[in-house]
Amino acid sequence: MKNKIIIVCSIIATLLLVSSVSAVPFFTDDFESGLGTWAINTTTGDTCVISTNKPYKGTHNLFASMDGSTYNSTWGGEYAMARRTLTSLTVVYARAYVAVISGLPLPNSSDRLNFIIFAGLNVAVGYTGKFQIRSLNSTTTTWNVVNTDVTVEEGKYYCLELAYIENSVGLEEGKLWIDGVQKADIFFDRASLTLGYVDFGVASTYGSYSGNIVTVATDNVVVSNSYIGPEPVDYNTLMYIGIPVTVVVISIVVVVYKKQKHIKK
Repeated sequence: MKNKIIIVCSIIATLLLVSSVSAVPFFTDDFESGLGTWAINTTTGDTCVISTNKPYKGTHNLFASMDGSTYNSTWGGEYAMARRTLTSLTVVYARAYVAVISGLPLPNSSDRLNFIIFAGLNVAVGYTGKFQIRSLNSTTTTWNVVNTDVTVEEGKYYCLELAYIENSVGLEEGKLWIDGVQKADIFFDRASLTLGYVDFGVASTYGSYSGNIVTVATDNVVVSNSYIGPEPVDYNTLMYIGIPVTVVVISIVVVVYKKQKHIKK
């Protein structure tokens, strides 16, 4: 009986501790130690700061706010984003936990909010309220859009992972995973665009000036040269949903023990 209990505990511990993050990251940040080397870019009246407002894990996150007061005439929107420089890379995967705290639904049919941005490739939510991947052919001004089947809920964190892959055939490929499931794949011609940075936060594009107030939380960022995936279920996550690990382990062991006693009788 003792052996069976040990086996059950071992299986549970393995499920709780095994990480899907096998990639070697270029950098990671949970924003617990401030902004560090992040470069902040915002339009007038907007902010992108370290905050304690609704972190995914720990006590801090990156919190971006757009007050709806600025209309950027170049591309018709606002932005509040944190940027990291990327150099001499042809394959990049960027993952973040993202929650739209306020600002949905979007008021106009041409509106969108962008959360992770490479040059000519980003993940966004469109007017329909669904996540989408967007790419720009550098020889045109037309954006290619692939919508997913995932509708964004305000206040809910999603694990978003965006991949940029430079192919030998001359076309670039973008891939989007949501909560560990690949939801979109897109090809585009980047040509003269340079993969020199990655942005996290929020940037809006308005079909017409709407004055929409938007807040977005970003946490647990990882940028790597291969697929990253969601974080493993751990103690903090189980506590967040109200199930302490000790309760899970003890409950299962007790069930096994009672079942064993019943069989012996």
